[in-house]
Amino acid sequence: MGTIKNSIKWLKPIELSFEASKRFDDSYIFLILGGKPHYVDNFRAAYPDRTNFMLMGHKSHFEIPLYLKCADVAVLPNSSKSEISRVSTSPMKLFEYMASGVPIVASDLLSIREILSEKNSVIVKPDSPEDLARGILGILKDTEKSKKIALQARIDVKKYTWDKRVVEISKFIE
Repeated sequence: MGTIKNSIKWLKPIELSFEASKRFDDSYIFLILGGKPHYVDNFRAAYPDRTNFMLMGHKSHFEIPLYLKCADVAVLPNSSKSEISRVSTSPMKLFEYMASGVPIVASDLLSIREILSEKNSVIVKPDSPEDLARGILGILKDTEKSKKIALQARIDVKKYTWDKRVVEISKFIE
């Protein structure tokens, strides 16, 4: 397996997902969206092809809900190795995942824990392909838990609308 330069920070979750995909047979598909063409090309050059791992590259915001509708699990494998990821990142995709009704598996990081909990997601050890794979498989095998946390995430995401943010920011300024 090749090595991606450390300066390409966004690929770290991709590498983690790639490693987790090795723990699944070809009846499972890891469909990865996002990334500028040169990042995607660099990843493809450094990592061997896997039949259950598909790196799709950038998709328009219009297309994202269609992909989420087809997903069984939405994965947010942020790394603890980057301070910005560990402490202050609140990715927009997190809120898209919550609103989608798809169960979420996410890294146990302070930045993620501000929004997610065990009630609305499956929280896994960051930077661990084994734990990520266990979290994904757990969701796929426990349909009741899967439905319960997905529903809770849809309820919880309503606290984070742009309108609610405007109200909170206005209160803070006053």
